[in-house]
Amino acid sequence: MEEERRRRLSLVKDEEAKEAHEREVRRQHRLIAVLEAEEARARAYYEYEFQNNLRERRDMKEAEQEMRLFVLESKGQGGSKYDVGGASTKKSTKQERRDELKKAQAQKLVRERECKEMLAEDDLAMALRTEAKKAEQLARPRRPVAFMRLVAIARGRGSFLFRNRDRDAPRRLL
Repeated sequence: MEEERRRRLSLVKDEEAKEAHEREVRRQHRLIAVLEAEEARARAYYEYEFQNNLRERRDMKEAEQEMRLFVLESKGQGGSKYDVGGASTKKSTKQERRDELKKAQAQKLVRERECKEMLAEDDLAMALRTEAKKAEQLARPRRPVAFMRLVAIARGRGSFLFRNRDRDAPRRLL
């Protein structure tokens, strides 16, 4: 009896497991169908966007070509709309040379001005560095001069304080 009961329980569990598996398979199939529909919509949208992009590119290319043609035609006319008397607006070689010299002179002046400004900046930076070094040295604890002389003598260098004072004066050691 006990064994039959276990068998029935096993059969019930097997049936429940089968039903759960079937439910899961049906759920997955529904999910797959939803995802396939979403993918189809996305592909259609990307195709539409791609076609739009190509159309815009072609239109922009045509507009750019028209603009280039317009610019070339306007340059080709050669005349200014302010040229009432029909005089030529072409520059002579002398005028071109004058313009070239003016441009070179202007560039030279700009370079000179920039060099002066850079030198002023360098001087200012040097002054700032000098001030910072002075402040750093003043903040450092100072050792007595006598102690420094003793250290110099101990190192065998003599007195460092009197080396550059008077070249003719005899060097004094402590």
